Amino acid sequence: MLNKCLRIGIILILLVPTLSLFSQSKSQSVDIIMGKEQISSIGEDNESAQQQINKPVQENENLQTSVKEMKLEIEEIKVLTDEVRTRKAEVYAILNKLADKEGKVKAQKSYDNATKLLKDLIAKQGEMDGSLKNAIQKRAQNIKKINANKDLILRNGERIEVLEAAILFTQEQIASLDSAIQRMEALGQKASKFLTN
Repeated sequence: MLNKCLRIGIILILLVPTLSLFSQSKSQSVDIIMGKEQISSIGEDNESAQQQINKPVQENENLQTSVKEMKLEIEEIKVLTDEVRTRKAEVYAILNKLADKEGKVKAQKSYDNATKLLKDLIAKQGEMDGSLKNAIQKRAQNIKKINANKDLILRNGERIEVLEAAILFTQEQIASLDSAIQRMEALGQKASKFLTN
C-alpha cells in the first residue's frame, strides 16, 4: 500500500510541471501594443500574399485558353501534314511514271512545293509543341506559387488568432489587476485609521 501511494505521489510530482506548461501555452500574455502592431504587420503580409495569388490566377486563366487553342491548332496541323504527305506521295508516283516533259516539269514543281510545305508544317508543329509545353509548365509553376501563398495566408491567419487570444487574455489580466488594486487601495484606506495613530 505504501509503495502504491509512493508511485502515485511520484507521478503527480512529474505531472505538475507538465500541466503548468500546458496551462501557460493555452493562455499567454502579450504586450498589447506590440501584439496589435504584429497583427497589423501580418495583415499587410496577407494583402501582399493575396496580390501574389491574384496575378498567377489571372495568368492561368489566360494560359488555359491558350493551351486549349494551341492543342486544337496542333491537331489541325497534324491532319494537314498527313494530307500533304499523302498528296506528295501521289505526285511522286505520277512523276516516276510520266513520260511527258511538260507534265514532268509541272509534277516536279508540285513535288518540290509539297516538300517545302511539309517541312514548314513540321517546323510549325515543333514550334507549337514547344509553346504548349512552356505554357503547361508555366501554369504548373503558377499553381505552386498560388498554393504557397494560400498556405502562408492560412498560417498567418492562425498567428493572428493566437495574438488576438493573447491580447484578450492580457486585457482580462489587466482588468483583474485593476480590480485587485482597487481592493488593495480600499484595504489601505481601512488600515490607515489604525496606522495613523
